[in-house]
Amino acid sequence: MFEFFGIILPELAKRLVLLTVGAMLALGSSWQAFATSPHPDLPPRAGEGSVAAPAPARHGVHRIQKSDPSIGVESVARGTTPRSLVAPNAIVGGAWTPLGPAPIADEKNLGVSAQTTSDYGKASGRITGLATNPGNPNIIYLGAAGGGVWKSSDGGGSWSTNTDSQPSIAIGSLAVDAAGTTIYAATGEDNASGDSQRGLGILKSVDSGATWTMVGQSTFAQFRIGGIVVDRNTSGATERVFAATFGGLYVSMNSGSTWSQVVLPITPLAGQTASQRVMQVLQDSAGRFWVAVSDFCQTEQGSVMTSLNGTTWTSTFPTQPAGRVALGINPTGVVAYAALATCANFGDVLGIWKTVNSAASWTQTAAPPQYFSFANVSPQQSQGWYDTAVGVDPTNANNAVFGGITVIATGDGGATFTDIGQAYLGGVIHPDFHALLFTGANTFYAGNDGGIWKGSETIGAGSVSATWTNLNANLSTMQFYRGAALDATHVLGGSQDNGSPGIFPGSPAVAPAWQSYLDGDGGYSAIDPTSGSTSIYASTSSGQIWNGSYAPPASPDF
Repeated sequence: MFEFFGIILPELAKRLVLLTVGAMLALGSSWQAFATSPHPDLPPRAGEGSVAAPAPARHGVHRIQKSDPSIGVESVARGTTPRSLVAPNAIVGGAWTPLGPAPIADEKNLGVSAQTTSDYGKASGRITGLATNPGNPNIIYLGAAGGGVWKSSDGGGSWSTNTDSQPSIAIGSLAVDAAGTTIYAATGEDNASGDSQRGLGILKSVDSGATWTMVGQSTFAQFRIGGIVVDRNTSGATERVFAATFGGLYVSMNSGSTWSQVVLPITPLAGQTASQRVMQVLQDSAGRFWVAVSDFCQTEQGSVMTSLNGTTWTSTFPTQPAGRVALGINPTGVVAYAALATCANFGDVLGIWKTVNSAASWTQTAAPPQYFSFANVSPQQSQGWYDTAVGVDPTNANNAVFGGITVIATGDGGATFTDIGQAYLGGVIHPDFHALLFTGANTFYAGNDGGIWKGSETIGAGSVSATWTNLNANLSTMQFYRGAALDATHVLGGSQDNGSPGIFPGSPAVAPAWQSYLDGDGGYSAIDPTSGSTSIYASTSSGQIWNGSYAPPASPDF
């Protein structure tokens, strides 16, 4: 049971993680509701306005904060002396033992009713990129915002990593070459939140992830890289690689050793000079390249551009102001979908555009639901600037999925859409999607702020349903803002979008998993050191402070 104290702290800054692993909610048979107040500088989050007993307190709408009001206009040094290369991190201070969470054992989100309360099960931290071996979709690589590169060889049944000692483990995007042996993991996340860390180059493995080296450090140190792709028609030492960065589109003709910028004919906003920022780069089986152009409405019109050779770029897209553009293509590149967010209100759904002729022309689909917005929150609150992704079924281009706060699907090419994620409506999958990757007919992997799931669709007339399989297994990618500990058996941390998990005597979670004690977006935490006390304190990103107990409940945890 947690009790709320009516204290509002200054907004907690999203900062570099101090710990790296864990997940979300409260361990308790019931929740007492208390009147709360929203932060004076922000619109109220669901559950942070007036709450009438006996409804449970809802802490679970996770409003991600931008790092600063001018996000998108970040300095990019060009033509300067290359930065000094950074050696791999050294582990100092004696022997360290990982405590987890690997992962959070039983994360939930308390809704305003039993019907809107979700049980996610195992949960981990934010996933920013997904890739599979071209010949075996059960070999999965994922990139985490603060946890490096992880590999599964059994379709997500178990995971391992060996990137912890690399100069940066803030992964922005992933790519695998046509042979399935060379992997590029671009560091520097381009999702614009305050905890999206800049990178130090591109991690490269030539042995399917067994070992890694850092390339492109002199070019990409302090960059954000939202997309990376390997030219499928090249290999070995002359492999051509493109990187979509906040400083423009870059290309390497020698497998990542050196890089040069490709200047794109981007249409600027009135009175601006285009920043050249691109968020994604993709390639289809015909060899055509695609880029998604947007820079959070700072200098550029939102657009999609294509190139047959990677050198000359053109666009027939209906260019318009857009906070962000997310792009998905079918393998042949005949069909593509582009999802656009508005400049206003942190990114409402502007619309979805589709091409069925390899970008020769584009048409707008039927209006999708506002999947960038929180369910049942008025006035509408959105974050299309932060979480957006598109995936297209390789066997049926009429089947596509679109991720935002929730995930929606169409089975008829955009004539109708169905909310298959049910975020904050009782769904079993964590909200806030950043990566969607189809592996076959009606089957895809989904990466979000709570880790990775597998979606299996059933397509009906005018609707799509999905069953979800949790693949977080032993994944350990949690981002922590702050933490408190009395010893190795009394630990509590506040995490990004996964609440306040911890380690305590009597916890139902079995180490190295952690139990979740408060849902929502975590913050500062504290543990009462008094002998015999089970009292703990947790806070949310909006500054609310809650007091509870880690004593296991006598009844089930809902």
